[in-house]
Amino acid sequence: MSVVNNKTLYGQSPRRSSRKFSSAREAALHFLMRIERDGAYPDHLLSQSRKWGFEHQEEAFIAEVILGVLQWRGRIDWIIQYFLHREINTLPLPILTILRIGVYQLHFLKGIPPHAACSEAVNLAKTYGHRGTTGLVNAVLRAVAVKGDEVSYPWALHEPIRFLTIYGSHPAWLVEKWLARYGYKETEKLLFNNNERSHLIIRVNCLKTTAQKLITELTEDNVTVFPDPIDEDYIRVPEARGLFKTAAYHEGRFTVQEPAAAIATRLMEVKPGMRILDACAAPGGKTTHLAELSGNRAFITALDPNQKMTPRSEYYSNPEQLFEFFDWVDRDQLKKNTLS
Repeated sequence: MSVVNNKTLYGQSPRRSSRKFSSAREAALHFLMRIERDGAYPDHLLSQSRKWGFEHQEEAFIAEVILGVLQWRGRIDWIIQYFLHREINTLPLPILTILRIGVYQLHFLKGIPPHAACSEAVNLAKTYGHRGTTGLVNAVLRAVAVKGDEVSYPWALHEPIRFLTIYGSHPAWLVEKWLARYGYKETEKLLFNNNERSHLIIRVNCLKTTAQKLITELTEDNVTVFPDPIDEDYIRVPEARGLFKTAAYHEGRFTVQEPAAAIATRLMEVKPGMRILDACAAPGGKTTHLAELSGNRAFITALDPNQKMTPRSEYYSNPEQLFEFFDWVDRDQLKKNTLS
């Protein structure tokens, strides 16, 4: 059976000497198209932006735009369609994504001048479209800037599922399920609370350090952190400035992960010597947590249906030491061995 070299997957990628994109907005455009077209993971893509020489403020803007567009896409697309004189699904993906970024800035972000959001979007349209689509982007975004507050939505009283799906930007099946279980008012609260941005949360690599030691180390590196109130192995980071430049990050003493992700791994009650198959392992957070919980003494085989999604390189810098019994298996090679 063919096994991919762990160093290739987990070793730190070299820093790029020059930017791949001309601006933070172009990087956000590229990432959102990757998510839409390839099903890429947002956090995986955001980690890559740190290697391209953007300033912290630009990195924060990229993250804000990507996560904001994903969270509010239902309402954003409704606004675009409201001012568009054709069906939204007929737009080329780059132009649609440029419009989404522009509408998010105009409708949800404070402090960005409308003329700047429109002008930058038009510049991107010139690069990724043609004269016709450039004019379309300009016309739609200028209409949103002037008349965005006049957009009408489905009437909540007559079409509660449709209204909450669009205005609250959640899947219709989930809205319908919550309405049946909780009623309108509670569902509305759930939807908007679910779209609130939380603090960045990191998981302590207990094979290398403790939560208290990591808090002390990061505080000394001028990173503001505090313990997670629910899970002692997690730390909250209100402001991530400088976090990914610390020795703790580069030496694998933490990884970004929500505490909810640990529920599944802890329910397994992993013990040394166990053999574990993680059949949906990318991007690697739960897999590496299993290794930690076993004290690096479980035998873990990891694969994923999406061949493009391998474990993230930023998890640990010395996987051959931390994960002695860990193999990432190439999916196609696994099929050949299974069928032969």
